[in-house]
Parts: sequence; structure tokens; C-alpha cells
Amino acid sequence: MSANDAEKQQIIIFKLDNAHYGASIEQIREITRIGEISPVPNTPSYVLGITNRRGQVTTIIDLRSKLGITPKEIDAHSRMLVIETKSSSKGIVVDAVEDAIMLSKADIDDVPEIVKSTGDSNYIKGVGKKDQKLIVILDLKALTCDGEEDKDSVQLQANAETVTQTVNR
Repeated sequence: MSANDAEKQQIIIFKLDNAHYGASIEQIREITRIGEISPVPNTPSYVLGITNRRGQVTTIIDLRSKLGITPKEIDAHSRMLVIETKSSSKGIVVDAVEDAIMLSKADIDDVPEIVKSTGDSNYIKGVGKKDQKLIVILDLKALTCDGEEDKDSVQLQANAETVTQTVNR
């Protein structure tokens, strides 16, 4: 691996509403269609429920709702980004997954000061630039942790080969 390769990271690009977002491929276990969701009472409004994913109970999070974007129905383009922690599996619902790209550190700007000053934005890692597109890069680990002790115990795992194959289909 060259020094130039070390300064690049692979980002999965997905859409919410008409905006582009991204996350490091290292945080995503797999990308899948959304199956049957069973609602769970007394959960936060952004939790759609749970699903059985290959025998594992997975909590389903509506990323639109979590980020304060108007909810919409799950459709044929909707996908679930699966992340795993030491103790659980979480599926993050997005409108569509568009691509897997390599971004150099030079193509990622810091979070704008106005965003930092508006509250809890520790899950926004930067803003990527690719072909006239701005991509808000999210830290899925920080975004889906509910408490400080959970944040410390979360260990996201990657399966880059599976994710890349899924995106390229």
C-alpha cells in the first residue's frame, strides 16, 4: 500500500431526502433490503422496531427520523445499513445506497463551525466533495449510541468485501 492509499478512505454513499450522506465502509457490516419489522412499544420515535436477520434480533433505526428529516415510507429503493456492536445488531434505514467511493483526506473538509455550534453534532465527521456533490460524512457509531456506557462498549465491525459486492449489484 502506498502512502497515498493510506490517506484515502472508502465511503458508502447513501441518500436521505435529496441529500447525500456517507459513512466509512469500516463501520458497515452489510447492506441489505428491509424485511418485516415488528414494532416494540415504548421505544424512541426513531426506532421502527426489530427484525430477525439470519436468526439475530436487529434493532431498526429510521435515520431520517433520528436526524430530524421528515419520515417517509420504506420503498423498493430503501436499504438497511447493518452495524454490529459487542452486544447487539442495528439496522439503519436509508432512502437508497448509491455508491462506494474512495475519498482522499484532501477531499474531506472539517465540520462547518455553524454546525458545531448548533448542538450535538459529534456524529458528523466532515463534508466530502466528489464530482460537484457534497457528502455529509456520518459516524454511525456515535449516531446510534444511546448512552455513554453504550458508547464505550460499541465495537463496529466491517465486512468490506460483502458491502462492496452489495453496492455494486
